[in-house]
Amino acid sequence: MESHSRSIVKAVTWRAGGTVVTSLIAWMITGEATLSMGIGLAIHPSSTIFREFEPERRRQMGIDEDMIRVAVGIENFDDIREDFQQAIDRTAEI
Repeated sequence: MESHSRSIVKAVTWRAGGTVVTSLIAWMITGEATLSMGIGLAIHPSSTIFREFEPERRRQMGIDEDMIRVAVGIENFDDIREDFQQAIDRTAEI
């Protein structure tokens, strides 16, 4: 059985790691560090929310390994679509 302090360390580490990954994904989308902090949420569902499920069960649920979940505040849809298109174009060049 895990100690209470070990559980706290794991939780904090998991959240900090998730924050870094979210910021990196958001930076890839916006291309600017300051704008990336304005995105409310960008996560990899397979390794976060649905990590407890086996890969086959995730597939049955429609959760693909290459999915990213993005949640934003009140934004202009055309601006968001343009940001994503720029990010897709940028990654295609790499």
